[in-house]
Amino acid sequence: MGQLSPIAHQAQPAGSGRGGRGVDQPEVRRVVRRTLAKAGYEVVEALNGQVAVELARESSFDLVISDVRMPDMSGLELLDALHEHDPDLPVILTSGWPGPEGTLDADAIGAFAYLQKPVPFEAMREAVRGAVERRRALQASREEFEPFVSMERLRVPRADDVDRDERR
Repeated sequence: MGQLSPIAHQAQPAGSGRGGRGVDQPEVRRVVRRTLAKAGYEVVEALNGQVAVELARESSFDLVISDVRMPDMSGLELLDALHEHDPDLPVILTSGWPGPEGTLDADAIGAFAYLQKPVPFEAMREAVRGAVERRRALQASREEFEPFVSMERLRVPRADDVDRDERR
């Protein structure tokens, strides 16, 4: 997204998922889109980072792939904006620029992965597969344990609750 293309889910295959892919060059986006489509993913493209954020708020994606350097917002700004809405959304960042962006630590910045361009297609497919699997596992875990989570147990006691309990 953001001069990027989100990767969206394909109908059924186990490895398919829904997400986003951002690259700053149309020909690179086209190649990535085709490569991921052949791997069983539907690709949704956004014109820029802001459109990517809007798409992510309106629809559900399993991952987003974005270039670090984009015209309207950086990939790091996009990562932050996406995680404000959905903290568990895996984001894969790519960059071909030398400098600080070339040495990003994915874990430290909250990204699922950071791939240095040129990204081998197999490395991209592997990162996408891992991100989709992680997303699906988190969703399945939430769905499995949601009935057992009591909101009362999660509530933080207030001072007046303590006073009331002491009077009993």
